[in-house]
Amino acid sequence: MGHRALVAVEGSDSRYALYRSQWGAQSLVAASRGDDSGSSSLVGIVADAVVDGRRIARDCAVRAVLDALDPSSDEALLVARRAGTVEPFIVVPLGLVLRNGTVGGDRAAALVPVRDRASARRLLAAVASTRASLGAAVDAGALSASAALSALRASVACHPDAPPETLWLPLP
Repeated sequence: MGHRALVAVEGSDSRYALYRSQWGAQSLVAASRGDDSGSSSLVGIVADAVVDGRRIARDCAVRAVLDALDPSSDEALLVARRAGTVEPFIVVPLGLVLRNGTVGGDRAAALVPVRDRASARRLLAAVASTRASLGAAVDAGALSASAALSALRASVACHPDAPPETLWLPLP
């Protein structure tokens, strides 16, 4: 599947054109592993998505951008601002994979702003570890699925690398 990202490019009217990037989240994955590629690689990913013509929507309000995000397959949201900057967000699905399937809903996710490479690395590692531990606890019968989902959400919310600007999906 690659490292799929939704790329939102801001227009002059503060509405967005949306593009799919098959490898767009790779720079965040590299960043989480300590690669020093910097934001210029994010700008390059945005440019590649636009030039390759993988537009999926245009003239979108912010709500439509969030509705287009697929937490089950998008690993990142890259928001390209008119000023030439790119704001990267990690998409953290808030579901669990269990022995007998998945729980947690298809749309539940946290959009966590990426502040720096070290914080992205810590957050991704913590989420993976927590998700695995909670899934094992549910599979063992030690915890209900609803309690595990609440614990996963609380773990992300309380993590020091998840700033207060973290956005929780679905929106009310």
